[in-house]
Amino acid sequence: MAKPKRRPLPLHIRLVLLSLGAALLLAVGLAVLVGRQAPAVLRGPVLLVWAAFVAVVVAAVALATGAWVTSPLRRLTASAERLAQGALTRPAGLHRDDEIEHLAATLDAMAEELRRKWEENSELYRRELRRVHMLQALEEVAHAVNSTLSLDQVLDTITRHSLQLIGIFRCAIGLVDDDGNVRMRCATGFSPELLALLEDPACPAPCLHQAIAEGRVVAAYEPTGSEALQAAWRQEGVAAMACAPMVTAGRSIGAITICSSEQGAFTDEQLQVLAALAAQAATAVQNARLYEESQRKTRELRSSFRRIGAALASGTNLDDTLSLIAELACEMLHADACLIRLRDRATGELTVRATHGLMAGEVERMSLRSGQGLSGRVALAGRPVAVADLTEDPAALGFSATTAIRAYLGVPLRVKSEVFGVLAIFRRCRYEFNPEEVELLSSFAAQAAIALENRRLWEQEREQARTLQRSFLPVIPRTLEGLELGELYAPSQQEVELGGDFYDLFPVEHGRFGVVIGDVCGKGLTAAVYTAMAKYALRHYAFDDPSPAEVMRKTNRSLCRQITEEGLFISIIYALIDSRKLTLALANAGHPPPIHYRRATGTAVLLPCEGTVAGLLPQPRYQETHVALAPGDILLFYTDGIVEARRGREIWGGEALAQSVARHANQPMHALVQAVLEDATAYATRGIHDDIALLAIRLRP
Repeated sequence: MAKPKRRPLPLHIRLVLLSLGAALLLAVGLAVLVGRQAPAVLRGPVLLVWAAFVAVVVAAVALATGAWVTSPLRRLTASAERLAQGALTRPAGLHRDDEIEHLAATLDAMAEELRRKWEENSELYRRELRRVHMLQALEEVAHAVNSTLSLDQVLDTITRHSLQLIGIFRCAIGLVDDDGNVRMRCATGFSPELLALLEDPACPAPCLHQAIAEGRVVAAYEPTGSEALQAAWRQEGVAAMACAPMVTAGRSIGAITICSSEQGAFTDEQLQVLAALAAQAATAVQNARLYEESQRKTRELRSSFRRIGAALASGTNLDDTLSLIAELACEMLHADACLIRLRDRATGELTVRATHGLMAGEVERMSLRSGQGLSGRVALAGRPVAVADLTEDPAALGFSATTAIRAYLGVPLRVKSEVFGVLAIFRRCRYEFNPEEVELLSSFAAQAAIALENRRLWEQEREQARTLQRSFLPVIPRTLEGLELGELYAPSQQEVELGGDFYDLFPVEHGRFGVVIGDVCGKGLTAAVYTAMAKYALRHYAFDDPSPAEVMRKTNRSLCRQITEEGLFISIIYALIDSRKLTLALANAGHPPPIHYRRATGTAVLLPCEGTVAGLLPQPRYQETHVALAPGDILLFYTDGIVEARRGREIWGGEALAQSVARHANQPMHALVQAVLEDATAYATRGIHDDIALLAIRLRP
């Protein structure tokens, strides 16, 4: 184990011991010298006294010398220790005209220099620390404003962080509108009166508009602007105002305005933070604006497509649909007018089919060939054509010499690779259509073209379906032996596929006539096949056996063998009218009962007759109903489409149909069926959505 180091004796102790040793040697030497000269008896005491005196004097001198030397050294040591501990503000404080004082002054100068460097470094550290905090805060601001695309949320976030970072209590953000005026969109700490004055074009705030115009931070430390604005400054205690422009793509889109109640309160660092916030805000605001604009355009497109779809679904004819498309194109692109040309399939020429916003004589209505005029160029090239000023384009054919139309944008209406028309919009002033507008109109035209083509195919298929449906319906004369007849078939306006409604009337023998009305459960080609099957099977069995119940039983058995579709069935009524004996016999296979109007009483009733639908069960029992008739009586056979006409949740029903027959009983049969249909249509608030077949028979007096 190492021995502890011995602490050396203090300097003044060592000086005293050294002085005592020197004094002792001096005393001994003097004593010897005196002793030789003194008598022998006094030699001893004299030597002792002398030695003591010399020792005392030397000791006193040594002590004084040690104190004079060591006291400042101790103070210098203490000062050095304080320096080592970081106490730089307490100097040694020695005032001596010697080397020790020089040493102390040097030590004090070193302490002062260290203190000054320490303060400079501390200030640099604090400044860098504030800068780091500012950068962190700006990063948080950037993250906050870029985490949302809502313009209001972006502006609110920037306002809150501006208050926190700069340490002020008033902040407002104004944006430049399309007219170049500043509109305050978000503010904290401002009165409504001061905000109104800041954005008032009649008395603008100089620093705000200067910052926007020059694209730099501008500060004002005294009220400026109009008298009203200066008065508002003073009333609200505003002593200083600073504005930083929000610049993007070399253009000021707005400014951040801050206010302080202290004169000259804004430091360079605060203005730098304000400028940095404004730079971040400009990007965030521009992104939010672009997002909102894209969302607006998307909503407009969706709204337009919904309106077009609703128009097509409601059965609106093609010309009305084209007019709607022209109107929507003007709304979306804020155009003054629109024109639609479609290609005539016979001649290949582009003819005007719809316009919106055009005045009489502004556009010639002549047909254009491919390549002729602007619309012809669009159709031939199959791509958009934009002209900023029609007076500068020699190919601007199709416009009158006195037209006010100046700018043109045309896009093709195309399905797959075939261009079948042109959609064009116009402005009555010179205008450069930007790429976004061209893309928007092209997208709209693409969707409109699909809708128009679908509509054309729908109408074509519906016409084909109607033609085929009419081929299943018999040609019934207005009169037969003892009978007046009226028939009506109204296909659904919403359906393209073939319906399953059918009816028939044919002579059997000796003044008797077979009447058939039915409805196949289903649509399309399958329904058409079973319609024909039921109609001709029933007619075949009607000539074998006159009994309606037996005819229905045989027809059902045949249908059960032939129907292969699961869940498919047919409702049928077969009636046998004897115009000579004035009788009616009928069998019902699940069909709505016919209506019997009695001339004698002027009332109409539903004939009670029931039965199982055909094609479902192989051996059902069908009952036969017999009714006595009288001259002038009316029988109405119908399908369920007319009684299911709806008004809200209510249906028209069989009783209402019977009352309608009674009201129109005095009319000819062909007029009666039309009047009954009109009554049902008037009841249905949203139209009738099913096929309707009506067959009216009056026994002639």
